[in-house]
Amino acid sequence: MELSFGEIVVLAILAFVVLGPDELVRQSRRLGRFVGKIRTEARNFRIMAEEEILSADLKKDLMAPIAMPEAELKAREAPKKEGDGERS
Repeated sequence: MELSFGEIVVLAILAFVVLGPDELVRQSRRLGRFVGKIRTEARNFRIMAEEEILSADLKKDLMAPIAMPEAELKAREAPKKEGDGERS
């Protein structure tokens, strides 16, 4: 939902008329604190989700060699010989 500048001005004037100058200031502060808390919680949620995703990826990477058959594991660990099939 996007508001144009004109709509914001109309809402501000309406709030000023309905609430009065003192109450408008108090409610604006309350709204500001509320928005700050929402932003903080959203940031914390994003950080926590990123940590969980990273943790799941690390667990998957760490468990892959354990779940791999022994022959496949040895084949991966064996160094490839350079120059196989080439004549000198």
